[in-house]
Formats: sequence, C-alpha cells, structure tokens
Amino acid sequence: MILHISTADKFILPFMQYNERYLSEYEHRYIIIGKSHLHEQVNHTHVFYLNSLFDFIKPNNPFFRLASNAHKIILHGLLDIKLVAILKLHSSLLHKTYWYIWGRDLYAYRDEKKGLKHSFKEWLRKPVIENMGHLITYVDGEIDLAREWYKAKGEYHVCYMYESNLFKPFPVIEKPQSNNFSVLAGHSADPLNNHFELFKILSKVENQIFDVQVPLSYGGSKTYVDSVINYGEKLFGKRFKPLLDFVPLDKYVELLNQTDVGVFNHKRQMAMGNIISLIGLGKKVYLRSDQTHWNFFTDTGISIFDIESLPETLFNVVELQQNIDILKSRMNKNVLQDQLRSIYSS
Repeated sequence: MILHISTADKFILPFMQYNERYLSEYEHRYIIIGKSHLHEQVNHTHVFYLNSLFDFIKPNNPFFRLASNAHKIILHGLLDIKLVAILKLHSSLLHKTYWYIWGRDLYAYRDEKKGLKHSFKEWLRKPVIENMGHLITYVDGEIDLAREWYKAKGEYHVCYMYESNLFKPFPVIEKPQSNNFSVLAGHSADPLNNHFELFKILSKVENQIFDVQVPLSYGGSKTYVDSVINYGEKLFGKRFKPLLDFVPLDKYVELLNQTDVGVFNHKRQMAMGNIISLIGLGKKVYLRSDQTHWNFFTDTGISIFDIESLPETLFNVVELQQNIDILKSRMNKNVLQDQLRSIYSS
C-alpha cells in the first residue's frame, strides 16, 4: 500500500483522479491535512482527513496505522509543521518516505521573516529532510539545494509529479491583428512575483506600445494587490490590465493564446504550470537566469530568455517551434506514468 499525505492543495484531487484512471493497479491511501472541502468531493474509504495536531495523536487515529503498514509514504510538499514534528518523533518512517518537492517547502530555508519561530521550524525540518529516504522533483538544482542546505541524503527520483506540469495540447487561437502586443507579468498576487521590480524592468522598454496583463485573483492580501495596481497604473496608465477575478480554464487558455510574451520575476522555482503552458503555445518566456528552473529549461534544450535582457529584446521575433516539439516528446502523460510506476514499484 502507498500512503499519500498532502495538505488540501489544488494539486491533490486531480492527482487522486489520475491514479485511479491510469495507475489503479497500485493500492493507494490518502491523508489530507487541514480544513478542506475535499470531503464534499471525495468521500472514499481510502481518504482520511486530519485537521489538527490532536487528530494525529488521538487514539485510533489513522495516521500511525496507515504509515506503519504502508510500503511507501509519499509527502506531497512538506509545508505542514505538525507533520514535520510527527516525522521527527517517528524517524523510523523516513527510510520509506518520498518527498515531492514543491518549491516553497524547500525555499522556506531562506524565509526572509527569520526569528525564533523560523528557527524552531528549521530545527524540526533539518533532521527530517536530512534523513528522508527519497527526494522527488524534475529540477536538478533543487536536489543540489536540499543537499547543501539540509545535508539531504535521500535517493533522487526524476518525476514531473502532476499533470499540470506536462505539455498540454491546448488549441492555438489566432490573435486578432487589431489587438495590442500583450505581456503577461507574473502568475498571481503572491509577493514572490516581485511585481514592483518586474514593472520597473518593463518600464525601461523604449517602445511602450504594449499591454501589461497581471493576474491578481489569488495569492496576496488586498493591501498588496492595491499597491500593485496603484504602481502599475502609475507606470503604464490604461495599458495596465489587472486580472482580479478567477477565470475558468477555457478563459485562461484564451488569455494565454492572446499573450505574446510571459515574464516571470520569481527568485525561486514557481508557476511552472503557467510557464510550461505558455512555452507549449509557442510563446516567448522570460525568467531570471540565476534560478533553478532556468537551468531546467536550458538543460532540456528549451529556448527561454533572461529577464535582464528584456528592455532590449522584448519585440525581437524568434522561432520557438522547437520548444513545442521538446515539450511534446519529453513532458507528456506517457512519460509521467512511467516515472510514477518506477516510483511506486521500486
């Protein structure tokens, strides 16, 4: 039996469905941590919900029974400090534990809000990550960081993890010639998008005849969103287009089709689903060249562009069909199924 443990994140329900559809030959159990509406969508006997620390330690709770009996334990992210504390106390489980590295769980090491609380969390996390039996990602640089920061000793398994990280054969919609050149700036209202620095870079472009589309429907406080909007309108006027409402997938795909260039100023790996979707549509994408996901794309042979060069190169026309071909051949459902079977069977 394979035990999956996750917070109630957007990735986990599609992942359950993926396992049921393509990998049902394996016996899966799931523990969902934290308050969730998932029980309204998934009420199977193989899904268990733990909301508090008491739920972990109360008599007859499912965690220890399932964890003890599991052939493998797969952690979908390592963000819940209650789970980290339990694993620190029960380190005998770590040899069969696989950590799906999400990004923000790794980069918590360099959290800017350092203090006693951060130090305590890191005191809990370090021995758990150091002795984790297995590490799962597809970005080699994150394994290097885990080994550097936490002395992680686990075996590295390359895996794209979720369908959202794969090439998606979205229909290509012809953009009307009357539409302005469009730049998608960032992927959410999360301050880690570094919007203010990103807007300054865009403001240096000599020809300012382009729209700036900025997704702000989730991920940041209202105060932060308001400050981003005020600054964007100050720099770009009516060409600044904040996207404040959540849109369904078909409308988001339409937005990506109408985008000419995607620009992402993250100082860590994030928004990979958005970036891969844009590349799969043949769009030009700018990233910071000092980040691990830059190396992932360039090592894969995909052409991406350094955000530092944006003011001089934004309107340069480039042929990007090769990017689409690489994604189709290397980041597809068959590859993901093979990767997961290798992990589940090892």
